[in-house]
Amino acid sequence: MSWPGVTALYGGTALFLVGRLLFLRFSAHRVHRAQVALVGVILALLPLGRALPAVAALGLLAVVLLVAAVQERRHRARPGAGDWRTGDRLPGAPKRPLS
Repeated sequence: MSWPGVTALYGGTALFLVGRLLFLRFSAHRVHRAQVALVGVILALLPLGRALPAVAALGLLAVVLLVAAVQERRHRARPGAGDWRTGDRLPGAPKRPLS
């Protein structure tokens, strides 16, 4: 795979995750180190993705993102982790009056 192609694939994914981290930081006031490390891992895989065929590079990225999604899901399933879907507040989140 060419450098522009692998940069678009892995760099675009990393850019999306950075935007998601900023959104979580400003809305939920909480970002985990593992989420930040994921961006670094994806960027570190750029040279490996360059050496692989396009389908294998895409498969590698998909596996990394799948593992990250499973890990995040497990973290949210822990008691006291907080969940926006159920209305639980995350620690450190500002309390807003219900209107």
